[in-house]
This record gives sequence, C-alpha cells and structure tokens, in this order.
Amino acid sequence: MKRNILLLFLIVFYSCNDESSELSPNAEQSKVAFRSCTTIEPDIAGSSTGRVSYKGFYWLPGQTIRIKFLNGDEYLQNKVKQYANQWLQYSNLKYEWVTSGSAAIKIGFKWNGDVGSWSTIGNDCYTVAQNSPSMNFGWFDNNTSEEEFSRVVIHEFGHALGFAHEHQNPTSPIQWNTTAVYDYYALAGWDKQKVDNNILNKFSPSQVDYSNFDSQSIMLYSFPSSLTLNGYSFPWNTILSDEDKSSAQTLYPTATTTITNRLVSGEGLKSGYSIRSKNNYYKMSLKNDGNLEIMSLASGQIIWRSNRTSVVGTAARAEMQTDGNFATFKGTTLLWSTDTSGKLGAYISLENDGNLVLSNYRGQTLWSSKGGKVNSPFL
Repeated sequence: MKRNILLLFLIVFYSCNDESSELSPNAEQSKVAFRSCTTIEPDIAGSSTGRVSYKGFYWLPGQTIRIKFLNGDEYLQNKVKQYANQWLQYSNLKYEWVTSGSAAIKIGFKWNGDVGSWSTIGNDCYTVAQNSPSMNFGWFDNNTSEEEFSRVVIHEFGHALGFAHEHQNPTSPIQWNTTAVYDYYALAGWDKQKVDNNILNKFSPSQVDYSNFDSQSIMLYSFPSSLTLNGYSFPWNTILSDEDKSSAQTLYPTATTTITNRLVSGEGLKSGYSIRSKNNYYKMSLKNDGNLEIMSLASGQIIWRSNRTSVVGTAARAEMQTDGNFATFKGTTLLWSTDTSGKLGAYISLENDGNLVLSNYRGQTLWSSKGGKVNSPFL
C-alpha cells in the first residue's frame, strides 16, 4: 500500500468470490483457489489534487463506529472482532459492538447463502438498511485457519475504513498479459468489462489518494506470474504491512492537544471544558450549571445557551452520542439534547459565525443553535 493509501469515497461495492475453479491462463489447466474481489464502480467526483471529498466517505478521526452482527455463532463473531481490531492499533478510531438497535457496519456470515466476502467502502455503509449486511464473510467456519481469518477480516475492514485494492494503484508496476488475464477470469464467469474494471484498469490520480505501490499491503490480492508480462507475482498477504499501518495513521491521526471545533460520535466534554471555532472567535463551553454556552471571545457576550436552570456542578457532561444525539447529562440523567437520535455518524461543530451545527455523515445540517429545535434560542 502507499503512504496515503488508495482511498475511494463513493458508492463502491467490493465482493470476494470463494470458489475452486479450473483457472489457468494457458493450455495447462490446473485446479487453483480463486478468491478475487470485484468492484461496481460509480462515476467518481475527483478534484485537481487527487483527493476525494473529505465529507464523502471518510470516517472522522476519533469517531466511534457502531457495529453489529446480523447472524453467526459466537466463535466466528469473536474472530472477526479479534482481527478487525488490528486497524485500531494504528488509527484514531473506536468500535462499539452492539447487539441491538442501529449500527453503521452490519456484518453477515453467508448472508442468504452468499459465499462471497465483501464490504462497502468507508461510511457508505450508512446507506445500507439495518436488516441487510454492509459486510459479508462467505466461507468462514469453525475449521477456518487463523491465517485465513487474519487475511480476510483485516482486508475487508480495510475496505470498511476506506481503503481500495493495491493492484489498481496508479503507480503499480504490473504489466498485465491481457489475453491471459481475460482467459483466467473468464473461467470464473467474468466478462472483459468486469476484468477491465476490477483488474486491468488502474485508478486515475483524480480518483484516489495514493503514493508508492506496496507489494506487502493487506489490500493486495494474489496473482500468478503467468498473468503478467514482467514476471510479477504476489502471494496472499495476511497481516498489515508497515505502509498499511502508516496509511491508517495518516488518514486517522491521533488526537493532539490542539483545540478542535468539533465533537464526533463517542466524544464529549466534561464540566469546564470547551471547543472553539476554527477562527478562534467563538467558544462553546459546558458550564457547572449543566448549560452549554457559546461566547464571543471578542466581546465576551454569551450569544447562545441551552437554558438549563438547575445547578448541576462538576457532574455535568456533554456527549456526542453514537446514535446521533448531542446531549448533556448529570450522571445518567438527561438534561438537554438536540433530539436527533437515529442519525448515525452525526457530529457537532462550532462554526466561524458562532453557530453550533449538528451534521450528518454527509455534512448536511440536522440541527443548529441558530435554527434548532426546543431549548435552543439564539439570544
């Protein structure tokens, strides 16, 4: 993989087939394991810098991602958790595994008989219905090896965190034997267009973030040398490469002491703490009386408050909840909220005009202090 790993942030769907087929690019047919991922590619809105919209399908650094299993026994579920956590060692993200209610990532095992392993890309999982998987594992059972659990789970969670396939890196050195590739994948039922879209065509620099090709990446699939003109072949990679780790750290950097203007799902404020607008003109604080207040730092004027009347003290806390609600509490007692539950992936930010805005994962406003719901007058 690359320092700024391949990233796709539009409605891209990856599916991995697990089947044993007669797949050989030459006359000598031999039985091989065929596990390759396919992509259904949309029109990709790029930019001159090669970076796709930040508010498209990235998760936000520090965000807590809700995940639930739709089926599967406890053994398989625990294996997925075990290897999915590998990414968390190198990225500023958290998982919240839930057994009921709504979730961002929904995981199935052989869902409706699907024997493929696949995942949606990044936070595009929000568009998948709660009773349908956004990720599927099609061939796991209690006899699956640790190596295979590692390879497949880490790879699919790479897709879920926004990473694309390495062999389509714009800097890939692979010179494909196109005739051999077409013949090889035709035995799996792929037409030329599918082969072009998923194997032969490199991503355009305007579509993805990328740097140097990484032959050790967990996002690279195995290919025999008979499919290339320059002798390239790759085994199955089963663990994160150093570049995979570095890329995760780059995309989801660890929090610093720098004052931020937002709270993402799972983050909050204790009494006496605050966030500031990026221009440093406004500050939102959680006061000891349990109120949220927005102050103009230039004039000292309080321009908005959440209008609590009782004194709470240092027990007060504010939380951007993983269900999309922003609320204040005394212990477990709710004091005030934006009443936006059910909006997974929402985050709240203090804008440069002093407006406190709660947005969905697409960046669309759900609530604001200037035009919000009850208990939110702009003074």
